[in-house]
Amino acid sequence: MKKIFLWLDQWNPVVVGIVSTILLFIILILLVNLMIMPLYTKQGSEVELVDITEMHFDDARNMLKIKGFKIIHDTTTFHATYPESTVIVQNPAPYSKVKRGRRIYVTLSGGERTVTVPKVIGSSERDAVFALRGAGLKIGETTYDYSYYY
Repeated sequence: MKKIFLWLDQWNPVVVGIVSTILLFIILILLVNLMIMPLYTKQGSEVELVDITEMHFDDARNMLKIKGFKIIHDTTTFHATYPESTVIVQNPAPYSKVKRGRRIYVTLSGGERTVTVPKVIGSSERDAVFALRGAGLKIGETTYDYSYYY
């Protein structure tokens, strides 16, 4: 044992201090990485996220609350297929592994969009098409009919 201490006595005290500081720092990093961080991040506590797409927002909120998640209404998109307040998209994706307490962002359907049809009677075909497209309408088949009134 005396030989080890004699060997350390031959070293410069500054070098011994630097080496011991580096070793202490490495031990501290390993302790944080292997013990403290897994406890802090709740590593291994992931559960499978349920699929709430095509559900009404209130039903989806109740289901996620029971499972331990928080639902956040992110955006609303008009959609002709889905009724109003139906979940169209969820993030994170259904069936992915997530931790309890996580926020689930959803895009809801605003239902079918209603628009006011612009007055195109008496307009040229080009102006009528431009006005209809400007209102967000799609142009279907064009037919021509003679009118006595104009």
